[in-house]
Amino acid sequence: MYDVFLSHNRQQKAWVRQLYNVLCKSGLTVFFDEENIQPGANVNKAIEDAVETSRHVILVVSPSSIKSDWVSMECAMAMYTDPAASARRLLPVMLERVSSNEIPLSVRFRNFIDLTDPSTRDREFRRLLNHLGVSPDLSCAVPVWDDPYSTRESSMSSFLTIADIDDVVSWGWDGNRLLDELIKLDYQTIDQLTQEHEGEIAQWAPVFMDHPDTWRLMIAGPEKIVGYWHFVPLFSSEFEIAISGRLRDSQITTDLVRVLELPGWYDIYFVSICALPLYRRTPRMRPLFRSFIDVARSLAVEGVRIRRICTNAYTASGEALCKDLGFHHEQKHSEKGTIYSLKFSDLLNHELCKGQSELLELYGVNPEAPRLRAI
Repeated sequence: MYDVFLSHNRQQKAWVRQLYNVLCKSGLTVFFDEENIQPGANVNKAIEDAVETSRHVILVVSPSSIKSDWVSMECAMAMYTDPAASARRLLPVMLERVSSNEIPLSVRFRNFIDLTDPSTRDREFRRLLNHLGVSPDLSCAVPVWDDPYSTRESSMSSFLTIADIDDVVSWGWDGNRLLDELIKLDYQTIDQLTQEHEGEIAQWAPVFMDHPDTWRLMIAGPEKIVGYWHFVPLFSSEFEIAISGRLRDSQITTDLVRVLELPGWYDIYFVSICALPLYRRTPRMRPLFRSFIDVARSLAVEGVRIRRICTNAYTASGEALCKDLGFHHEQKHSEKGTIYSLKFSDLLNHELCKGQSELLELYGVNPEAPRLRAI
């Protein structure tokens, strides 16, 4: 059914998407999860069937992929049908340098395609194409790997700024382009995220563009998004569904989102706050947190006030953040994650809001009240 199955971790999703396009243009039939698994399908069954009916399985090797349960399962299925490597079904492609003793023994002694050395990368990529039966005369550029852990990226981290819709428009982006980048970021930072829970570009683009005060970006230069936060003000019925653990993010459409332009009290569902691992250190994350407080202050000046917040902590680090901010545990989500909630007035007692005298006054909060510790 397939010439190639692409086995990878979410952190390499952007690079694998480029590889997928190159291989498809070369005339190969390729299994790429986000293209071939339909909404509502049994993911395990789809992957099992695809691995079994693929001539080759490309294993994208990186520090994150060798720790991935999904990648381990796909790799094991490929080796089960070719344990002696006589058919050379499993093709390890080293995208990021990994110490040999960290690679499973079953993979370690196979012949790797090594793309980590810039001086040999083109030659190695042509070797991969040759093995897949693609003409060596075909001009195929090596997909660009923009490593979030690279030294170049690290040097840019001191230039982090907060961006909003004005910046996005100045880049010439529309909602679809913005959401394409943010969804890539979600898959890079949230383990085992599925489209069923994430949603799609067509669903989220109008939500972001119609409600520009519900999100901010952290950027390391124009068009370089390294983190963001996003919330949606929901109508009462949808908020109760969210706090009861029955709302999927993929179900949120612009008709369910209240219009913040009108004065009043709002209950908000915090959809996401995330950043690439390199930018999660405290000094780099604080501007992102404080940008939310700044937006809340600007809204309050216009008579728009937040009453309650709820969120689905999808990961262990998300749960830890909720506890740090003083959120209360509600219950497990019906499918994945844990629901936490908080009165916004309680959040204003956090050290994060220290010095926000105007905001505290607008909400009638005593600035001398004991504060939770800072993030």
